Amino acid sequence: MHARLRHDIERWVEAGLVTSAEAEAIIEFEDAAKHGGPGLLAEGLGYVGAALAVGAGFLITQNVWTDISTAGRLSLIAILAVAMFAAGWALRGREAPALQRLTDVLWFGTVIATGAFAGLFSSEVAGIEEASVGVAVGVAMTVIAGALWATRRRSLELVALAGGVLITAIAATSAIYPDGSPYVMGSVIWILGAALFTSGHFRWFEPPTTAKVLGTAGLALGSQILSAEGSAVGATIAVATAAALVVYAVRLHDDLMLALGGLMVLIFTPQLVFAVFGESLGAPVALFATGVALVVIAISITRARSAGRGGHT
Repeated sequence: MHARLRHDIERWVEAGLVTSAEAEAIIEFEDAAKHGGPGLLAEGLGYVGAALAVGAGFLITQNVWTDISTAGRLSLIAILAVAMFAAGWALRGREAPALQRLTDVLWFGTVIATGAFAGLFSSEVAGIEEASVGVAVGVAMTVIAGALWATRRRSLELVALAGGVLITAIAATSAIYPDGSPYVMGSVIWILGAALFTSGHFRWFEPPTTAKVLGTAGLALGSQILSAEGSAVGATIAVATAAALVVYAVRLHDDLMLALGGLMVLIFTPQLVFAVFGESLGAPVALFATGVALVVIAISITRARSAGRGGHT
């Protein structure tokens, strides 16, 4: 892509004329038009080759995995991780979008293989307690994914990094609180989601849209855990989280966040109603409350769009 056009697109994102996702789509379209189809062919062949290699690996080890020594298992996983990393490293500088996506997939696989290596090593070699193995897996994934994300700052690398952090947090919380309190676990995940969402809003993590989507997923998961036991307090937190996301989306004209927030409203509003009114009145009241919530969202969207059009005239 021409440097001038890339600079213009970056200015459009900063001015709020296009979202980060739209900017990435424009860049990919222009790059594809410039570089043509060989990148797509290479991407497809790469996926097929990787799928065949992984499938063959499963077939080879399915019946003999238990007969292979621990050192042999670790070696196989390490070879797989290094091979995927090396292939991604070799492709990372290519400008073709297809090859960029292939690199993302290869490095995502590298993070998964690293977690598998850490889990096997910590349990079979280091003799770490079972409750702490998950922490070792999460930390290893976080370190590798963090390094890869710092190198590329793309969506799939950020997904891998968020996954490593989530695994670490869940495993550590389970080790500290073996009874598995849903309030503790739900709060931890909710806080992680809020932190990631905030980082996306302020563009501390790139791509910011991916960070916000992942943060929203964390907020939704944490809220669901908090309200899963039928607690009115947990359900109230879940509904308040969904409502806050809808307000945020309406104020910033963010259609993606609005869709996610609306979905959370539909999920958590009935849970709150059943927690408060019980089974007898729960169903009709939940239906009424959900309908009211949808009407409020629709009115808010209409007003926000009208205000947005008025501001541009």
